[in-house]
Amino acid sequence: MKKFSSLLISFTCTVLMMYNAQAQCNFIADDCAPNIVPFVSDGQSRRALVEEGDTVEFFVTFYANNDYRIQACPGLVLDHIYWSVWDTEKHLLFENLKHSNTNQWDFHFTGTVNTLIRACLPKGSELGCLVMLVGFKD
Repeated sequence: MKKFSSLLISFTCTVLMMYNAQAQCNFIADDCAPNIVPFVSDGQSRRALVEEGDTVEFFVTFYANNDYRIQACPGLVLDHIYWSVWDTEKHLLFENLKHSNTNQWDFHFTGTVNTLIRACLPKGSELGCLVMLVGFKD
């Protein structure tokens, strides 16, 4: 019975931590959403709870002859996150480190491009939620 109680307490704590992490990601995404304007959100919020040293990857297809915005959302604690955009042949298309750690990139592709967005926390960040929003011009 003692072992069961310990397991139950451990499970409950884990569930509460996961709920808190999800709530943090939701808050960051909601807080960041106005930064996508005047673009229209693609309706997907790419989110991940990460620790320092983790890199997350999001696959996104950008269609020909459209204007897009990628908005990185570092939340309230961080002022930026590191992120880059790669094509499927592993060519670097954009890296925010080369642009003063910007959280935003507006661009246009003349052809349809499948991409990989990679993001990670800055050094010294123990835990955080990475949120990347994508918008297009209507």
